Amino acid sequence: MIIDLHLVIIITILFVAKDQVIIFGAGGHAKSIISIIQSKSELEIFGILIDSEFQKEQEKVLDHSVLGGREMFSTLVKSGISNAVVGIGDNKVRADISIELQHHGFTMVSPTHQQSLLMSGVRIGLGTIVHAFAVVGTESLIGNNTIISANAVIGHNCVIGNHCQITPGVLIGGGVNIGDYSFLGLGSVVLPGVNIGKNTIIGANAVVNKDLEDNAVLVGNPGKVIKYQDPIA
Repeated sequence: MIIDLHLVIIITILFVAKDQVIIFGAGGHAKSIISIIQSKSELEIFGILIDSEFQKEQEKVLDHSVLGGREMFSTLVKSGISNAVVGIGDNKVRADISIELQHHGFTMVSPTHQQSLLMSGVRIGLGTIVHAFAVVGTESLIGNNTIISANAVIGHNCVIGNHCQITPGVLIGGGVNIGDYSFLGLGSVVLPGVNIGKNTIIGANAVVNKDLEDNAVLVGNPGKVIKYQDPIA
């Protein structure tokens, strides 16, 4: 009997179970994550979780069922669904929910869009999302639970902290360091070698040409600090 190895491989692939994941959130960022996951074949969306006050408004998110809220955490983990990702844009809220999920035993997954480009030596933290057409340069480190949006470009040897958001069209030069909880607005630019502190906000189209302290809010070109916000508790 001659065995067709090609057929065996195809059948094996068809029957390999995908890792199932739940998404916490139901807004635009959660919908983007659904699209990212669907661009590859490694993960399968088991369902959506949202806080109870929003559950009556949405029973499905892009054809994926809303299963409940935080009360489902333990039940899901006990049933074997232990992969999760947080689909919420606000950095602090996303961080808090991610920590709570991990406390209940979930593993945070890091979906990257098939059409993103990660150069050699790039490391991506747990729960981090990389959108379509984003580019991350050689030997850069992206922390946990961070959002790298569409068309963002991060140069070589950068370090982006935990719980950050790099919005669409941001350009970051090589050797830049960005602290935890920072937000870079649409189309902003960070020149090579600049160090940006924790919990900073960079306005849309602003240009950062010098180091920034923690909690700074910067706008304009060239960028100017207009105030300091309260530290993250």
